[in-house]
Amino acid sequence: MNELQNIQPTSGWLIVDKPTNTSSARAGNLIRKALNFRKIGHVGTLDPMATGLLICAANEATKFIPYFTPDLPACTRVRKEYVFEVAFGQSTDSYDAEGSVTGVSTHFPRAEHLAEICKSMIGRQQQCPPIFSAIKHGGRRLCDMARRGECITPLPREIFIHSLELVHCVEDNGVRSATFKASVSGGTYVRSLAHDISLKAGTLGHVTSLRRTKDGPFDISQAISLEKLVNLAHKEDISSFLVPVGAVLGDIPAVSVSERDFDGAVCGRAFSVAEPSFESLSDSTFVRIMFGGTFLGVGWLESGVCYPRRLLSFP
Repeated sequence: MNELQNIQPTSGWLIVDKPTNTSSARAGNLIRKALNFRKIGHVGTLDPMATGLLICAANEATKFIPYFTPDLPACTRVRKEYVFEVAFGQSTDSYDAEGSVTGVSTHFPRAEHLAEICKSMIGRQQQCPPIFSAIKHGGRRLCDMARRGECITPLPREIFIHSLELVHCVEDNGVRSATFKASVSGGTYVRSLAHDISLKAGTLGHVTSLRRTKDGPFDISQAISLEKLVNLAHKEDISSFLVPVGAVLGDIPAVSVSERDFDGAVCGRAFSVAEPSFESLSDSTFVRIMFGGTFLGVGWLESGVCYPRRLLSFP
């Protein structure tokens, strides 16, 4: 069990404030090279034009990205919050300011109507993603197919809108642009949300600015700018900026491995779960595997037996 003292200190989550005109992948590569990480990944891609919260997984944390954002329809476990601005009067093929204009409207909505639309959209929804998105269709990314001029009709996906409010309007014989704040489930495309708001308002529109302010348990106030993080390389102990690997999985039920079963569990062997909390756990579910207060990985609980699925590596 001395291995617990030797888990790589450079594994964990970095809470980054991504600047505009930088892709999520490029932000990750800059961090990996500057901080000499073996592996880097990120949770939830932000468009290049978007800014705000980008959760990056360093080294061992990359194993647990799927458990931060479970692949479930309209997953309400992970909430994301955005502030975004919509310009009315034009639509684009990408649903944002970087795309080509596809339509023009001379109708500009009233603020009261926009506020009513926001209220009507709260709850479970079917949403079609933009054709310029990284979603795969037949094993190929939609954006790659769109750039080749292929005709694509993205399939609708189930999302959940927890809240949607009109924050500010710029009016001139109708609302020319408006700022909204939204709390939505993982998998929601804000560009599509803006497109749908525009259509419901009887006009056309596109996103002109987008900022993610919350993702799961993390808030933008906890983030460090990408520039500052890269410049910190070799100047400070980067471990002070790393959130422990298991910290983002705190809402997944936990089971404890006994001292007797510890050696087998860290090698991936199943072990029996016999503890007071077992009866309160749903059978056939993912669980965190804990030894004392230390996170070891995640497993699958079935009939009182835990089967490890993803574990931290031990030297």
